[in-house]
Amino acid sequence: MKKGLLIVVSGPSGAGKGTVMGKLLETGKYALSISATTRKPREGEIDGKSYFFKTKEEFEQLIADKRLLEYACFCDNYYGTPLDYVQEQMNNGKNVILEIEVQGAMEVKKMLPDTVMIFMLPPSFEELHNRLVNRGTETIDVIEKRMSRAKEEVGLIENYDYVVVNEDIEDTASAIDNIVESEKSKVKHNLNTVNRILKAMGNKEKIIIYGDYDVDGITSITVLKSFLETNNLQVDYYIPNRLEEGYGLNKPAVKKIVDEKYIA
Repeated sequence: MKKGLLIVVSGPSGAGKGTVMGKLLETGKYALSISATTRKPREGEIDGKSYFFKTKEEFEQLIADKRLLEYACFCDNYYGTPLDYVQEQMNNGKNVILEIEVQGAMEVKKMLPDTVMIFMLPPSFEELHNRLVNRGTETIDVIEKRMSRAKEEVGLIENYDYVVVNEDIEDTASAIDNIVESEKSKVKHNLNTVNRILKAMGNKEKIIIYGDYDVDGITSITVLKSFLETNNLQVDYYIPNRLEEGYGLNKPAVKKIVDEKYIA
């Protein structure tokens, strides 16, 4: 199973981070990071789902053991991101989303340099102000403080890999998903695959291209097959019937490739 990525999403309060994260979770490819805290559980909160509830001693041991990606103390309670939980989800193939403020994001990047850093902006500061006012949950003083903080955070945007402007929830979620898929295609995340292909080319092994049942899939097969054949390699391809075999690589299709002796 291919390891998932850690995605940090930061941005001003009111940028719409939570709503967009909810849309990404609907795809089934993502998991939200769960924080650890020393505060007492509130009614309805569940340990391991709402938070990982810890004693002060347990939390400080996590700090000493360097098992937190980042942490802070607020109102005499610790809050932090457990490294073990994040790595477990990533090892299970999930892309873990960590919605966090800028300073915490910098700490995460130090510990896990491959973290994908995304900063979410509203369409404008005027729109951000309107969103905060329309919430109806904060005083004018608090809103002005949030606006001031937002301008400070935007000044640190150069520390991030990507910027997305949240004008539309669906479009923004799609943009982030595309970023993640592009990141997963980078060579550094696929060295085992690259090395296996190079070994096959060196040994003149037969190569099967597993394609996709659409125009861009067939086009990709044609280009890759032509390239490999210029290197005097044995190349064949397999295009699954999407209606019968579903979408993407799967065990029954691989078995069919072997049984029908695509690979001699």
